Amino acid sequence: MDDLNLIAQAVGILASLTVISAFSQKLDKNFKLILIAGGIFFSLHYILMAAYVAALVAFVNSVRTYFSMKYHKSNKLMIGFICFYIACLFLVYEKPYDVLPVLAGILTCFSLYKLEGIKMRIAMFFSEGSWLIFSLLIFSIGGIITNIFVLITNSITTYRLVKESKNET
Repeated sequence: MDDLNLIAQAVGILASLTVISAFSQKLDKNFKLILIAGGIFFSLHYILMAAYVAALVAFVNSVRTYFSMKYHKSNKLMIGFICFYIACLFLVYEKPYDVLPVLAGILTCFSLYKLEGIKMRIAMFFSEGSWLIFSLLIFSIGGIITNIFVLITNSITTYRLVKESKNET
Protein backbone atom coordinates (compact mmCIF):
# COMPACT_ATOMS: atom_id res chain seq x y z
CA MET A 1 0.00 0.00 0.00
CA ASP A 2 1.56 3.32 -1.03
CA ASP A 3 1.60 6.41 1.21
CA LEU A 4 -1.26 8.19 -0.57
CA ASN A 5 -3.49 5.14 -0.33
CA LEU A 6 -2.60 4.76 3.35
CA ILE A 7 -3.53 8.41 3.97
CA ALA A 8 -6.73 7.99 1.95
CA GLN A 9 -7.72 4.92 3.99
CA ALA A 10 -6.93 6.73 7.26
CA VAL A 11 -9.15 9.66 6.24
CA GLY A 12 -11.86 7.13 5.26
CA ILE A 13 -11.67 5.47 8.67
CA LEU A 14 -11.85 8.91 10.34
CA ALA A 15 -14.93 9.65 8.19
CA SER A 16 -16.44 6.32 9.19
CA LEU A 17 -15.89 6.94 12.90
CA THR A 18 -17.39 10.41 12.52
CA VAL A 19 -20.53 9.12 10.79
CA ILE A 20 -20.94 6.25 13.24
CA SER A 21 -20.58 8.66 16.18
CA ALA A 22 -23.44 10.71 14.72
CA PHE A 23 -25.77 7.79 15.39
CA SER A 24 -25.11 8.12 19.14
CA GLN A 25 -26.43 11.68 19.22
CA LYS A 26 -29.75 12.32 20.89
CA LEU A 27 -30.31 15.75 19.41
CA ASP A 28 -31.17 15.90 15.70
CA LYS A 29 -29.10 19.06 15.27
CA ASN A 30 -25.96 17.38 16.62
CA PHE A 31 -26.70 14.27 14.56
CA LYS A 32 -26.90 16.31 11.37
CA LEU A 33 -23.87 18.49 12.16
CA ILE A 34 -21.72 15.41 12.75
CA LEU A 35 -23.08 13.82 9.56
CA ILE A 36 -22.03 16.96 7.68
CA ALA A 37 -18.50 16.61 9.05
CA GLY A 38 -18.46 12.92 8.14
CA GLY A 39 -19.58 13.75 4.61
CA ILE A 40 -16.79 16.28 4.22
CA PHE A 41 -14.26 13.73 5.47
CA PHE A 42 -15.65 11.18 3.01
CA SER A 43 -15.41 13.73 0.23
CA LEU A 44 -11.72 14.20 1.01
CA HIS A 45 -11.29 10.42 1.27
CA TYR A 46 -12.77 9.89 -2.18
CA ILE A 47 -10.65 12.68 -3.68
CA LEU A 48 -7.55 10.94 -2.31
CA MET A 49 -8.81 7.68 -3.83
CA ALA A 50 -9.43 9.41 -7.20
CA ALA A 51 -13.14 8.57 -6.95
CA TYR A 52 -14.31 12.01 -8.03
CA VAL A 53 -18.01 11.33 -8.57
CA ALA A 54 -18.23 9.86 -5.07
CA ALA A 55 -16.32 12.87 -3.69
CA LEU A 56 -18.82 15.27 -5.26
CA VAL A 57 -21.79 13.21 -4.10
CA ALA A 58 -20.41 13.07 -0.53
CA PHE A 59 -19.96 16.85 -0.58
CA VAL A 60 -23.46 17.43 -1.98
CA ASN A 61 -24.76 15.07 0.74
CA SER A 62 -23.23 17.36 3.36
CA VAL A 63 -24.80 20.43 1.78
CA ARG A 64 -28.15 18.60 1.52
CA THR A 65 -27.96 17.65 5.20
CA TYR A 66 -27.24 21.27 6.14
CA PHE A 67 -30.25 22.54 4.18
CA SER A 68 -32.45 19.78 5.59
CA MET A 69 -31.95 21.36 9.00
CA LYS A 70 -34.02 24.36 7.86
CA TYR A 71 -36.06 23.24 4.85
CA HIS A 72 -37.01 19.66 5.58
CA LYS A 73 -39.82 19.02 3.08
CA SER A 74 -38.98 21.44 0.27
CA ASN A 75 -39.80 20.02 -3.17
CA LYS A 76 -37.64 22.68 -4.83
CA LEU A 77 -34.60 21.71 -2.78
CA MET A 78 -35.19 18.02 -3.39
CA ILE A 79 -35.37 18.56 -7.15
CA GLY A 80 -32.35 20.87 -7.01
CA PHE A 81 -30.25 18.29 -5.16
CA ILE A 82 -31.32 15.51 -7.51
CA CYS A 83 -30.18 17.72 -10.40
CA PHE A 84 -26.85 18.27 -8.61
CA TYR A 85 -26.39 14.52 -8.25
CA ILE A 86 -27.03 13.98 -11.94
CA ALA A 87 -24.68 16.85 -12.80
CA CYS A 88 -21.96 15.21 -10.66
CA LEU A 89 -22.19 12.14 -12.85
CA PHE A 90 -21.99 14.09 -16.09
CA LEU A 91 -19.17 16.33 -14.86
CA VAL A 92 -16.69 13.68 -13.75
CA TYR A 93 -17.94 10.26 -14.89
CA GLU A 94 -15.07 7.81 -15.44
CA LYS A 95 -16.25 4.26 -14.75
CA PRO A 96 -19.62 2.49 -14.89
CA TYR A 97 -19.67 2.07 -11.11
CA ASP A 98 -19.61 5.88 -10.71
CA VAL A 99 -23.38 5.59 -11.16
CA LEU A 100 -23.69 3.90 -7.73
CA PRO A 101 -22.98 6.96 -5.52
CA VAL A 102 -25.26 9.07 -7.72
CA LEU A 103 -28.05 6.50 -7.42
CA ALA A 104 -27.49 6.43 -3.66
CA GLY A 105 -27.63 10.23 -3.44
CA ILE A 106 -30.86 10.39 -5.42
CA LEU A 107 -32.49 7.60 -3.39
CA THR A 108 -31.47 9.17 -0.10
CA CYS A 109 -32.58 12.62 -1.17
CA PHE A 110 -35.98 11.37 -2.34
CA SER A 111 -36.48 9.26 0.76
CA LEU A 112 -35.55 12.08 3.15
CA TYR A 113 -37.82 14.61 1.46
CA LYS A 114 -40.77 12.41 0.47
CA LEU A 115 -40.93 9.19 2.50
CA GLU A 116 -41.44 8.29 6.13
CA GLY A 117 -41.14 5.31 8.42
CA ILE A 118 -40.71 1.88 6.85
CA LYS A 119 -40.82 3.15 3.23
CA MET A 120 -38.05 5.66 3.96
CA ARG A 121 -35.89 3.02 5.59
CA ILE A 122 -36.37 0.57 2.72
CA ALA A 123 -35.28 3.22 0.23
CA MET A 124 -32.31 4.04 2.48
CA PHE A 125 -31.43 0.33 2.55
CA PHE A 126 -31.05 0.35 -1.25
CA SER A 127 -29.13 3.60 -1.10
CA GLU A 128 -26.69 2.24 1.45
CA GLY A 129 -26.44 -0.99 -0.52
CA SER A 130 -25.34 1.05 -3.55
CA TRP A 131 -22.68 2.75 -1.44
CA LEU A 132 -21.52 -0.63 -0.08
CA ILE A 133 -21.09 -2.09 -3.57
CA PHE A 134 -19.18 1.04 -4.60
CA SER A 135 -16.99 0.90 -1.47
CA LEU A 136 -16.19 -2.75 -2.13
CA LEU A 137 -15.29 -2.03 -5.77
CA ILE A 138 -12.82 0.73 -4.88
CA PHE A 139 -11.76 -0.93 -1.61
CA SER A 140 -12.69 1.95 0.69
CA ILE A 141 -12.19 0.51 4.17
CA GLY A 142 -13.98 3.43 5.85
CA GLY A 143 -16.80 3.22 3.35
CA ILE A 144 -17.22 -0.52 3.86
CA ILE A 145 -17.29 -0.13 7.65
CA THR A 146 -19.80 2.73 7.51
CA ASN A 147 -22.05 1.05 4.95
CA ILE A 148 -22.20 -2.21 6.91
CA PHE A 149 -22.87 -0.34 10.16
CA VAL A 150 -25.67 1.71 8.62
CA LEU A 151 -27.18 -1.32 6.83
CA ILE A 152 -27.27 -3.31 10.07
CA THR A 153 -28.64 -0.39 12.10
CA ASN A 154 -31.26 0.40 9.46
CA SER A 155 -32.27 -3.27 9.15
CA ILE A 156 -32.78 -3.57 12.90
CA THR A 157 -34.82 -0.37 13.01
CA THR A 158 -36.92 -1.43 10.01
CA TYR A 159 -37.56 -4.83 11.58
CA ARG A 160 -38.71 -3.14 14.80
CA LEU A 161 -41.02 -0.81 12.87
CA VAL A 162 -42.54 -3.70 10.90
CA LYS A 163 -43.02 -5.69 14.11
CA GLU A 164 -44.67 -2.70 15.83
CA SER A 165 -46.99 -2.10 12.87
CA LYS A 166 -48.10 -5.76 12.94
CA ASN A 167 -48.76 -5.53 16.69
CA GLU A 168 -50.94 -2.46 16.16
CA THR A 169 -53.26 -4.22 13.71
